[in-house]
Amino acid sequence: MSPLPSALNIVLVDTGYARIHAALSLAVGAAALNRQVRMFFQGEAVAALSARKCWPESDRYRAAGVATVQELFSQAEEMDVELAACETGMHLTGLRAGDLRPGCVTMGTIGFLAACNMGGDLVTI
Repeated sequence: MSPLPSALNIVLVDTGYARIHAALSLAVGAAALNRQVRMFFQGEAVAALSARKCWPESDRYRAAGVATVQELFSQAEEMDVELAACETGMHLTGLRAGDLRPGCVTMGTIGFLAACNMGGDLVTI
C-alpha cells in the first residue's frame, strides 16, 4: 500500500486576482491528486472569501478559456479544500462569518500553523 500524499497548506497574503487564481489553481490541482489541501487567507486577503465579491478580471480569463476565480472556488469547495479566513483579517476587512463563502472557517495564525504541524508542504502566495 502506498503512503497517502502529504497535505498542501497554502497561505494567501495578497488580494490580487492573479495570485488568488494561482493559489486556487494549486489547491484544485493538489486536491485532484488526492492531497488534503488547506488554504489560509491571511490579513486583507480575507476579502477574497466574501460571498458577495465581484471579480471584474474574470471576463479576461473567461475570454481566454481559462477558469475564473469563482469557478476555481466552486471546484475547490467540491473537492473539500479547506478555506480558512484569518481572524485578524476579518477585523481588518470588516467582514463577519456570515459574509463568507459557505463552508469557510475562521481561525487565527496559531490555529493554522498547528494544523500545518500535522505535516505537508507550506506555500505562501
